[in-house]
Amino acid sequence: MEFVVNVPPPNPVALSFIGSDVVITISTQIGSTYQLQTSSSLSPADWQNVGVAVAGNEGLVALPHANAASESQRFYRVVTTR
Repeated sequence: MEFVVNVPPPNPVALSFIGSDVVITISTQIGSTYQLQTSSSLSPADWQNVGVAVAGNEGLVALPHANAASESQRFYRVVTTR
């Protein structure tokens, strides 16, 4: 199983498994929104949104991907908008 997380600085990232879910936790800033995306391949990448975009709160935000822990390969990124 391989998981790659791509989040631009200064957002520290934690990746955890809770049951069958993959949860990516990032630090956020007020005024920005954060959208978790996933792809099963990087060549070519086919990024799909996971859940809905969340607003930053100057704290940590958990971005879950339900039932993803059983997948053999998955890539993640978080798209930030201001």
